[in-house]
Amino acid sequence: MIDGDALARRQSIRSGRQHPVKIMAVMAAILLTPVLWISVLAAQESTVPDRIALPDVAGWERVDYQPLYPWQPRFAGASHQLLGRYRNPVTGMEADLAIAVYDRQEEGREIVGYGQGALVPETEWSRNRALEAPAGGSAVELIAPGPVVRDVVSFYRIGGKLTGSGSVVKLETLKSRLLGGPQQAVAILVSSETRREESPRIAIDAFLSDLGPVDKLADAMAGLR
Repeated sequence: MIDGDALARRQSIRSGRQHPVKIMAVMAAILLTPVLWISVLAAQESTVPDRIALPDVAGWERVDYQPLYPWQPRFAGASHQLLGRYRNPVTGMEADLAIAVYDRQEEGREIVGYGQGALVPETEWSRNRALEAPAGGSAVELIAPGPVVRDVVSFYRIGGKLTGSGSVVKLETLKSRLLGGPQQAVAILVSSETRREESPRIAIDAFLSDLGPVDKLADAMAGLR
């Protein structure tokens, strides 16, 4: 016969052995929950249109894309990519519009980073200098043999923000992964080229003025409007 005190001691010892196990289980759950949550959010895929098309721009007409020197921005892993040329029939100015749409970003499918965007490695294009950029964008002057000069203005739309900063894009990407919400990301590049002394920015600025709000175009391309 076991007295009450002995039974209580045995139960206390058994409970003491199980207690650390329960604590470890709780701690593991606390530590793993954020990791699992981030993994789930990172795997989210926001819907983008099955097809997209270059927009009509008042005062400009679509013409064949025949660059003075071959150029095409790179956006590896994009859900959609477009590149086309517009001409103003009155002034004769030409501007090129490139659009890239991502349903989400992940390793190897990032809208900004080395080799992504206007300057593609292992081509004859080189970056000459940064230029004054319009609000919400960045601008750069590229040079190819000829010489051919191409000015490129780049805009990125993610997390409800329009920016030309790669750092802001990465921050907004991280926020969307941590907090959820739309995962789409869009790049819009407007560029123009010349062999003459006149600045390609004249055509770019005129085209942007007639194009209208870039953020609205980006949202339309991503299926958010």
